[in-house]
Amino acid sequence: MSPLKALRHTPNGGKSIANLMDSSKVNRRNNKMRKLKVEKYIHDKLDESFMVPVAFIQFLNIAAPNAALSELKQVGFDFQQIITASKQNEPYQTSVEVEEKGIMKRIDISLVQ
Repeated sequence: MSPLKALRHTPNGGKSIANLMDSSKVNRRNNKMRKLKVEKYIHDKLDESFMVPVAFIQFLNIAAPNAALSELKQVGFDFQQIITASKQNEPYQTSVEVEEKGIMKRIDISLVQ
């Protein structure tokens, strides 16, 4: 089952609402919300770029089913590593090659302020 299908079929991934609320709090240590920058490249040309607040990744890490998180981790998207790096104010960067509609694409992910 794909991660997106798993997300739709398993409410809250079996996790409690209290955990959802606690984990979605923004890291207020330095009062700046860190963001995850996602860039998609096709043939080394930037095709798409967007930013996601780390608070949203924290929410997904609790709300998404474990099966979906495991699949994402296998392809190179480790939400827990992203959250830990953000909390410790450390850099985080990864790059993953994926095939989409028969076209090879590279996805670069990095933490930014």
